[in-house]
Amino acid sequence: MNITTGSNGTFTFGTGFSITTNVSTAFLVSGNSAQITYSGSITQTAGALMIQMTNFAPGGNAVFQTGTLAGSGTSTGINLNNVDGTVSFNGTTTLSGTAAVSVNTGSSGTISFGSGATMTNVSGTSFTVTASNPILT
Repeated sequence: MNITTGSNGTFTFGTGFSITTNVSTAFLVSGNSAQITYSGSITQTAGALMIQMTNFAPGGNAVFQTGTLAGSGTSTGINLNNVDGTVSFNGTTTLSGTAAVSVNTGSSGTISFGSGATMTNVSGTSFTVTASNPILT
C-alpha cells in the first residue's frame, strides 16, 4: 500500500483490509499530510519494513486503529523518517525478531502507542530516536 507525494486526501481502510508481504515495505506513506485511518491488519516477516513514513507533514494524521500490526522474523519494523504529523498505533502492535521502531531525521510530530503494543525478543535496539524531537506518548 503506497500513499505518496501529494496524496493529501482522506484514506480509510476498514477491518476487512489486510496486507501480508514478504517482499517489500507493506505500508508506505511519503511526502504528504494525508488523513489516514487504517483498521485492518499488516503482517511483515521478511527483511523489509512493515510501516515506512517519510516526510509526513504537519497536519497529517495517521491512525492505525484496531487491526493487528505484526513485524517478526527479519522484518525491520517501523521507520518514521521526518514525521511532523501525528501517528497513533492504537491497536495491537507486535514486534519481534529484527523488527524495531526507528524515529529519525528531524521527526517532531506526535507519535503514540496504545496499551496493545509489545516488543519481545527484539535483536538489537528495539526503539531508537535519532536527530529528532518527537512527542512520544
